[in-house]
Amino acid sequence: MSTVNVEELVTRFRTELDRFGSIAEASRTIGEPNGAGLRDVCNGRKRLTAELLARFAAEGVDALYVLTGEHLVMRSGLNPMLRAVVDDLERCSPEKQVEAVKYVAMLAAGMTPPLPTVPVVPANKPQARGAAAAPSKRKKRV
Repeated sequence: MSTVNVEELVTRFRTELDRFGSIAEASRTIGEPNGAGLRDVCNGRKRLTAELLARFAAEGVDALYVLTGEHLVMRSGLNPMLRAVVDDLERCSPEKQVEAVKYVAMLAAGMTPPLPTVPVVPANKPQARGAAAAPSKRKKRV
């Protein structure tokens, strides 16, 4: 079983909370008007719980950095085209994400992937009127 230095977790957590300006502001961000509980965590009097870390991760705190000391590659470091690709990929369903990754992997390997299949829906054709109209199939009365 590995041991984790809890003091390092708290130090990294406080570093991540600096983006909010103050502990009170960080506490208000997650919906807690009283910052005493968060202050106790930052001062080492209370433990940093997974629930608290998850709530802050939803607000932009890098939970991986807090736990391991290693930062994730942030989108802001990506060039605009890659950032757009990542944003578009996130909007896709999980199935489409897998399909897109396979497609890009084939491109990167120098292969020409097959074109995605798109169902073709016939367009509605407006009916012509007057002399250009098709002859009626009904029998005329005489």
